[in-house]
Amino acid sequence: MNRLKQNRAASFVVVTLVYIIATVVGVLVYRALTLDWWLSLLIADVAATVATFIFSLIFKNASVYDPYWSVQPPVILVAFAIGRELTPLGVLLLVVVSFWAIRLTANWAYTFGNLTHQDWRYTMLREKTGVFYPIINFVGIHMVPTLVVYGCILPAVYAIREGLSGNIASVLFLCLSLCAVIMQGYANAQIPQESHRAFYPHRTLEVFAPSQLSWRAPHVVGRGSVRCLRGTKRVVLDRRSGRKHGAFPCGKHSHG
Repeated sequence: MNRLKQNRAASFVVVTLVYIIATVVGVLVYRALTLDWWLSLLIADVAATVATFIFSLIFKNASVYDPYWSVQPPVILVAFAIGRELTPLGVLLLVVVSFWAIRLTANWAYTFGNLTHQDWRYTMLREKTGVFYPIINFVGIHMVPTLVVYGCILPAVYAIREGLSGNIASVLFLCLSLCAVIMQGYANAQIPQESHRAFYPHRTLEVFAPSQLSWRAPHVVGRGSVRCLRGTKRVVLDRRSGRKHGAFPCGKHSHG
């Protein structure tokens, strides 16, 4: 087990398999339920998180959950988009959210050493909470983030299910989401080695220079912009046509 965890390539394969299994679990649970779609999705999402949590226990590494933030939204959107005739808004939602997810997952992959590496914050929580860490691990590290991202992606799922069309606000906020993702990626590209070495123990520790620290600001602003937009989508009614329109899109993450 230790040799497997120390091998970076093997660790990537393991994490990929974990998420394939979690996805299958989520799909099977959703299809087995006959509740309202949003409640079935919530239960399926929780089931997939539990599956991921079990593997994090097997490998004694809570960071197995880290990619969930960025993998969960596009998987859910694609699952609901399959077999539907998408409106331009639905297509743009898929494109923007997928672009966001790819950037964030790629950043996680870059910083991922192997399965022996765990986010230093999780290690700190384990040391500080002692016997209560299993509860902190399940609730705080796994379940709460899942529920947050679920709440953020729910409006986008609704827009795709209902075939909502866009309006001016939709276009503006889609553009803002896209700009936020570009801002995040640009900020990460400026100080990749310094930031990742400072925050990830498997790399050599280096100290930020003052000029490099300034690049963290756009990164945080961009990340916050996407989270804000994902969680604030609303539905408005066009008084002229009586059709529903999505005002703007939903668009994790601790790893960048």
